[in-house]
Amino acid sequence: MKKKDAILTESERNVLVLVARGMTNEEIAQRLCTSSNKVKTLIHQSCIKLEAHNRVEAVFRAIRQKALTVDEIFSLDEMADLLSSLSPETIEAIAKLLRHNPSSNTIITVNESDPQQRREQSTVLTQRERDVLALVARGLSNQEIAAQLYTSVSTVRSFLYQVCTKLEAPNREQAFILAVKKKAITVSEVFSLGELVELLASVKPEVIEKIAHLLRQRFQHEQLPSVS
Repeated sequence: MKKKDAILTESERNVLVLVARGMTNEEIAQRLCTSSNKVKTLIHQSCIKLEAHNRVEAVFRAIRQKALTVDEIFSLDEMADLLSSLSPETIEAIAKLLRHNPSSNTIITVNESDPQQRREQSTVLTQRERDVLALVARGLSNQEIAAQLYTSVSTVRSFLYQVCTKLEAPNREQAFILAVKKKAITVSEVFSLGELVELLASVKPEVIEKIAHLLRQRFQHEQLPSVS
């Protein structure tokens, strides 16, 4: 029997949007003109409804259950930043798949031979720092990251401190967003293409097509010769 999608209140959705943008409980409270305790309560309620272990996992579960959409969290330009490791052709293929499967709850795969061929990746982060950050972005706790990478919690904390320092990020969640914008990590390193399609299933195909068009314009601009 298919599980019914969780229903979030408007307040819970508003809090999860700001969680997804990397804000701390204190920053969310200030933005929504409420108390930190109220924010904690709303996050706790969301986690219970979505059967999530933490705030980041709650965001992903809300998106997958269509209680929240990616374009409610990020602007068109921001979504283009996050998806810039994919070619415009691949993003258009995703839009086409979603147009033909608007109510599909299954993971749809798309072949992408060279997802990062368009942009050179920054080397500001080490491979180990990117590994840790990728697991943060997937909602894992420090303990879970340590277990997955066969290291200690203190080592994970050290890596996260280094990442936040290098990226000038106030917290671990926002570090991922900044890392993507600075091309220090790509969303393709965190999620499979099938998972990306699943997360984008709540976004209208027309919006995804606009992202593809925007990225194509960016790439064309980057390839233009500089005028001295």
